[in-house]
Amino acid sequence: MKLTSLLVGIGLFLSSCGSTDSAPELSYETNKQADIQQIKRDYQNFDLVASDQDTVFRSIDLYNAIENLQEIKSNPIIAVIDARFDINQRGIRERIWQAPPGIDTRCSGSTNGCNTSMYELNDSQYGNDNFELGSGFCSFSDSACYHGTAVAGLAVGYETGLEVLGVCPVCELLPLRVADDNGDIKDEAIIGALRYISNLKQQGVPVRVINSSFGKFIDSEKVALSIKELPGIRDTLIVAAAGNENTSRRSYPAGFENVISVASVDLFTNRKSVFSNYGSWVDIAAPSGVSNQWLDGISDSFRLDGTSFSAPLVSGVAGLVLSQEPELKAKDLRARLLATADAQALYGQGKNPAYLVSTDGQQVPMLGTGVVNANNAVTGTITATPQAEKQIKAMCGAIGIHSSSYLGLLLLVLGPFVITLRKGDSDAA
Repeated sequence: MKLTSLLVGIGLFLSSCGSTDSAPELSYETNKQADIQQIKRDYQNFDLVASDQDTVFRSIDLYNAIENLQEIKSNPIIAVIDARFDINQRGIRERIWQAPPGIDTRCSGSTNGCNTSMYELNDSQYGNDNFELGSGFCSFSDSACYHGTAVAGLAVGYETGLEVLGVCPVCELLPLRVADDNGDIKDEAIIGALRYISNLKQQGVPVRVINSSFGKFIDSEKVALSIKELPGIRDTLIVAAAGNENTSRRSYPAGFENVISVASVDLFTNRKSVFSNYGSWVDIAAPSGVSNQWLDGISDSFRLDGTSFSAPLVSGVAGLVLSQEPELKAKDLRARLLATADAQALYGQGKNPAYLVSTDGQQVPMLGTGVVNANNAVTGTITATPQAEKQIKAMCGAIGIHSSSYLGLLLLVLGPFVITLRKGDSDAA
């Protein structure tokens, strides 16, 4: 069954869930005429390489999605809000967005991203250009470097002739650093990043997806209101990691309304990762456990586990869809991803039975509608279960704001290491 309209078929209830925002105006053209045939050849060649990354791509049906790409109608910009980035790293160095002449970034000295870690709410500038290392080498001990760099690479990594591939090779990367030198992330830094994006969108720059691979259990009214009220942010798809504490407790920003919350499943079995958070607030699942292909100087045996590395797979799939259908609104794109996720892969054949909770005679999914499926999303093939449909409808508008605090950073990484950037003292409301 083809997804010719999201108001038909299983119908993900857009009239009751989505905003009334109009589609963003794409007055700023980012369409770099990609050599789509070369991209397809590169992914076909990578398909022959046995690796964890190849397994990831197979598990989300990326190879078929790449093969089914038609004319590239736009190069969607994916903003990655994270710690630090090495923008000279192979695989992402050619994906960095560059502000064209006439665009006022309001970020001192920078035309291709911003460090908003020191932003205060009354500042006229959002930040500065100290957001990257730029050496092409991430130290094994520098978790802030390899976290941001790997997340970015998973979403958009691609370089012709190099076997360093991400999910959306036709997307561009907008790196936004929100962690200060002590590893702290405050509300103001996140708001600065959102205001930076809002400013660009008001000038016609098509930032279409925001990836947030960080979180904390305490929500923030200031951040929630920024997501809801800033011009252009509401019509930008926000994807966030659900967290790595193996709890149903809601994590933020993943728990905010209209943010896609991503749980992690095992790379080989699609069973819930032992660390992944879960709950009715989770929207979709994706694998983690990828090998380090973007990070020169770190052992090839080093694996990156955690919902941090599941979220950018979903962001990348969103970018692929937008490259084919740039007119899609954020609410329609969200519905497309959830409706085309592979429910059978997540819940079929007795998988994850503990995460289908019976409530009033219905099974409520606790890991989302299914495992993100790139080919289904690009081609519009609906696979979500009726139970998942009902849960999507039931979740609309169900997230409340309870308190005001600053959002300290816990980078969502598990595996051989738990990487934690220090949390600061709480601010008063």
